[in-house]
Amino acid sequence: MKRANGFRIILYLLFGLLLSWSTVAKATAQSGAATAPDKRQSTRLITVGQLVTHDDAKVTMVRLVTGDGQPVAGATIQLSGSEVPTEEVVTGVNGEAHWQFPSHFPHGQHIVKLLFAGTENLQPAIAVLKIDLRPGTAGALAKTGNTRYQLPAIPTMAPVTSAQQTQYAALRTAHHLVPAATQPIRGPTQAAATVVDQSWVNVVQSWTLTYIIPLRHTMPPALPLLLGICLLAIAVAPAGYFVRQRLLQRRKTQLAIPAEPRVWQLPLTLWYGIRFLSVSFAISIAIVLFVRPAVGLTLFWRILIPLLPLLFFVAPGLWRNICPMAALNQTPRLFHFTRAWNAPRWFQRNGYLIAITLFVLLVASRKVIFNENGPALAILILCALASALVMGFLFKGKSGWCSSICPLLPVQRIYGQTPFVTVGHAHCEPCLGCTKNCYDLSPHHAYLADLYDEEPNFARFREAFVGFFPGFVLAFYLVPNPPAIAPWQVYGLLLGSGALTMGLLLFALTVAKALNAAQSSNKVTVLFGATALNLYYWFNAPTLGSWFGGQVADEFAWALRTLVFGLTLFWIYRTYRKEAHFREFHLTPVTQHGTIRIDPLPGRAGEPGGHQTTQPTTKPRLTIAPEGTCLTVDKNRTLLELCEAHNLPIEAGCRMGLCGADPVCVLDGMENLSRISEEERKTLERLGLAPNTRMACMARVRGDVKVALTPERPDIYRSSVITGFRYDKAVQRVVIVGNGIAGVTAADHIRRRHPHCEIHLIGRERYHLYNRMGITRLIYGRSAMQGLMLLPEQWYEDFNITCWLNTQVQQVDAKAQTVTLG
Repeated sequence: MKRANGFRIILYLLFGLLLSWSTVAKATAQSGAATAPDKRQSTRLITVGQLVTHDDAKVTMVRLVTGDGQPVAGATIQLSGSEVPTEEVVTGVNGEAHWQFPSHFPHGQHIVKLLFAGTENLQPAIAVLKIDLRPGTAGALAKTGNTRYQLPAIPTMAPVTSAQQTQYAALRTAHHLVPAATQPIRGPTQAAATVVDQSWVNVVQSWTLTYIIPLRHTMPPALPLLLGICLLAIAVAPAGYFVRQRLLQRRKTQLAIPAEPRVWQLPLTLWYGIRFLSVSFAISIAIVLFVRPAVGLTLFWRILIPLLPLLFFVAPGLWRNICPMAALNQTPRLFHFTRAWNAPRWFQRNGYLIAITLFVLLVASRKVIFNENGPALAILILCALASALVMGFLFKGKSGWCSSICPLLPVQRIYGQTPFVTVGHAHCEPCLGCTKNCYDLSPHHAYLADLYDEEPNFARFREAFVGFFPGFVLAFYLVPNPPAIAPWQVYGLLLGSGALTMGLLLFALTVAKALNAAQSSNKVTVLFGATALNLYYWFNAPTLGSWFGGQVADEFAWALRTLVFGLTLFWIYRTYRKEAHFREFHLTPVTQHGTIRIDPLPGRAGEPGGHQTTQPTTKPRLTIAPEGTCLTVDKNRTLLELCEAHNLPIEAGCRMGLCGADPVCVLDGMENLSRISEEERKTLERLGLAPNTRMACMARVRGDVKVALTPERPDIYRSSVITGFRYDKAVQRVVIVGNGIAGVTAADHIRRRHPHCEIHLIGRERYHLYNRMGITRLIYGRSAMQGLMLLPEQWYEDFNITCWLNTQVQQVDAKAQTVTLG
């Protein structure tokens, strides 16, 4: 363990050095050259347009002049664009350069980037021209020759501002060009004359951006160095954090307190405020997309969307708390007007496939319509918000949208399976147990639970999408937008590229299984997920860096790429490491460990098969006492799943071993159940039941087992007192407000550490802690609240806990240490 910890610290340090190398090295190399001012003469590119015939389709595209307006002859200007073939033209005596339209040149809008690379005496310059090429009707032309129509001049001689330098970085990428200003120009009218036999080509200059390329010496040399030092600090910080956590873990071990990952929490009222702002912001974006489409598209596609995957990767719980769709989805429950239906079985099985389909179609449609159509994107945002609200009104919890068919869910599950920062979930209070393998309940293990789930679709859909994703991301940035190719070709190329990488994943899984039959698919899928993330930020890093402008844009792009790559390596290591822990606690036979004894009770030793290890030859047998019902079941399924499949009377809860709703008594075959996890062990300790108790949702059947669906109650409930804990004897009374699962757990842990103080548990409910997820039993059942109680009244008596039921707290005075009851 010490070697592993040392290796982790070394890995952090190496990662920090790697992260800052590119930035610091470039800053050092360029610092000498940057000090010398550039004495070359400045240049400008001025774009003009004219009306010509198809036979003589030469257009004065650009004019190159010096800073004082003198034309530059014999200069080479490169023309390029996503839909225009790259070509070089040479300026004439008057500084003008012409370009010949190819005969097969398609009609429509075309973006042309004009670049003068500069010479020994002239500085470089760049300009962007958007051409709307449309065929005209047979027009009139004077016999004296073509009439040239000069388009209105655009002020390109103005000095280059810092804002223009910021826009220049966007021109270098030429992936998602969004104009800073739009100047529509109507085509010139033609005078009547002799009709000729040619079709017209109308060249319209819609908007033009002309900039002088920023010089390297305009940027302070110390800025890249400072940026590299900051990145190095960010990279090395986790090493210090790990050392701190290790020291705290040693201290906790001395106090016999189990070490747990830190969960960040915020007050619920603060979450409410953040969600209100989140929904308001989403609606505001939609309004801006209607009123000012250019601004809205820039904000949405160039800022918000590039940042979301990184948030999914580092702190997915934060997004799931502030997502506007999730906030609206939980609004009906918050204000008590939801129908709270259970999701149908087909919906639960195929919800992930629906989410994948929506994601692929919407992302592919971005290239066709949503990239440039602000109102269409606004309608899409409003429809997504409305859908989340409606599904929250119909179905309980998050089963209708967030954890089933949300288009962002597949990406969240891939990137967020091993979060760097765990943020406590504040939506589901209390948990309704609405979703199988709920991510909000267990963010570190939910994705692995899906891959190991006995339901075939759970693993197949996730494996297929993570294989599909890298090719889909790569094709999205390499396939040109319409009208360069037809929309159906865009969809076909994106789907075909994704299918190709999905085939590679299936081949890799086949090879891995052939080499090692016990090899899990997660070892392969995590590599494909990491590849998709790095591909995404390889193309989006310049987009984010363009907002800094100048040389900082390049430095930021490479720093971000390096940061994502380094974090991905550590993410892969953590994902591999946690899988071993998951397999140990969830997929291996049970052994004696911890503070819970798992042997059958002595009174059961005389029964047939008692204390004998069962070696199943085919399928395990599950015997239900006292009826004696014997069932042949599938291996590796939980007791809860088997009981539900055979319509046995058992109450389901969170399905993660936390709520304590489904304890069962294991009469025989305890060794043929999966190992007790840390969460289940804590729940069993809190319930204080007999030693042969297991949670049905966590115990997976490996062999023959005999159980009773009613757990055995001990004569006296005993808490696992933590020996050696130095408690404050001056504390004589502890008051806990709230008698739910949190309050009862707090009372239990206080009693373990302080055996003599008074504990008062105050709650507004008229009943003790009960299973809220089984509240529907009151509608059709006959036992009223009896079967819903998670803890009997004797538990409170044995632990000397005084319960104040149906009591309202009016005021809490922390200084005076008093609580006023109503």
